[in-house]
Amino acid sequence: MEFNLIKINNNNLYVLKNLFQLYIHDISKELSWNVNNDGFFEAYSLDDWYKDKNNFGYIIYVENNIAGFVMIDKEFKILENKTENLNLSEIFVLNNFKGKGLAKNAALKVFDLHKANWEIRPVPMSNSAHLFWEKVFSKDFPYIAKKHEWKANRFAYTFSNL
Repeated sequence: MEFNLIKINNNNLYVLKNLFQLYIHDISKELSWNVNNDGFFEAYSLDDWYKDKNNFGYIIYVENNIAGFVMIDKEFKILENKTENLNLSEIFVLNNFKGKGLAKNAALKVFDLHKANWEIRPVPMSNSAHLFWEKVFSKDFPYIAKKHEWKANRFAYTFSNL
């Protein structure tokens, strides 16, 4: 499936904010999050996330259709906060694009674009998130990924493509 990654900027941050509500809805079944009195999930401020110069991300497009997003930051549980280290903190694909390899290929493209020591922490208690990352880091993955338990039943994967 052909796709494009468009860097998140001031002009399209609202797209991330809208998609983020859908993402939080998807993972709320594992994390038992509720909406506020206005009907919104309040995971954290995306404005604050965007203002941090260490954070960046991409909106995923298939043709002219918004298909999802990828968010990268420098919050680590295993790696240290060093210049060459990155954390793929969130990846989300809309339901009509799931099961077609888009999320995996988007993650691989992000890894190709940014050479770093990577940390990835799947959504806790989400079997689908763990299965997804196990598939990404399968035998055809070009780097050696290691799985770490950083807290009881909380896992992270690390690898380097430097």
